Amino acid sequence: MLITVTPNPALDRAAELPRLIVGGLNRLGEIKITAGGKGINVARIAGGLGTPARAISTAGGVNGSRLAALTAAEGLDCVYLPVEGETRANFKLSCGGTVTELNEQGPVTGAETLAAFGEALKANVQPGDTVAFCGSLPPGFPADGYKRLIVLAKFLGARTVLDTDGEALKFGLEAKPDLIKPNGVELGTLFGEPNADMPRLLVLARKIISDGMAGAVLCSLGADGAFYMSREEYNSLPALPVSDPVTTVGAGDALLAGFLSGRLAGQDLESAMNTGLRAAYALVSGETPDRDE
Repeated sequence: MLITVTPNPALDRAAELPRLIVGGLNRLGEIKITAGGKGINVARIAGGLGTPARAISTAGGVNGSRLAALTAAEGLDCVYLPVEGETRANFKLSCGGTVTELNEQGPVTGAETLAAFGEALKANVQPGDTVAFCGSLPPGFPADGYKRLIVLAKFLGARTVLDTDGEALKFGLEAKPDLIKPNGVELGTLFGEPNADMPRLLVLARKIISDGMAGAVLCSLGADGAFYMSREEYNSLPALPVSDPVTTVGAGDALLAGFLSGRLAGQDLESAMNTGLRAAYALVSGETPDRDE
């Protein structure tokens, strides 16, 4: 099965405004509240595509209780580790087709939370599972936390995926995950080149693989689609055109969820990439991914 690990989940609050008055009064209409966090998003979409998926995350305070209640109402298979403090609440404001995100840092955690994730992996991971480590790390969480958890997941016989950025990605690469899923900016920034173009991104991805930092790279490129590279395989596909996009937030999560679902179902590389791109298209266009596609 697919297991996702999300140390810093969130209540995602989303609202729309016809226009934003900076420095003035803005009256919000309906606020939509959903359970968020990259790993929870990936598990949700993968489950919708028919892949057995379980999310391991944290929950603290009133926000954490609401997060757990929301995922339970969706029927998601989630394991929550208790933490002190409040699970963060993020705000997404859509105005004129542009989404502005205001993300909290999350509750302060520490080595004890890392240890709890380790015990949760031992209790939930079976040989042959795929474990995806997703998203930012909360304050206080060891910077090399993903590295340690990847080492453990490999010991348990799982394939490992890392979808994060910054220091968490740099440390995580020391554990040599089987797959990383950066976007173009994250991949370039890893080498101090946030504005790297496509030819340069391919060079950087090849360096990651040839230096043994990861087994493969799945890089999302927004409207330009995505590419996958390993020692044995390469493919690049354009995104499906969306005439009236609803949101682009979470499109990378959908790409990863679809791709992993395809691979776990035995699809070849191109088919799995197409499954990922269709899942991203469905999210951006406000549709529900179709497991039968």
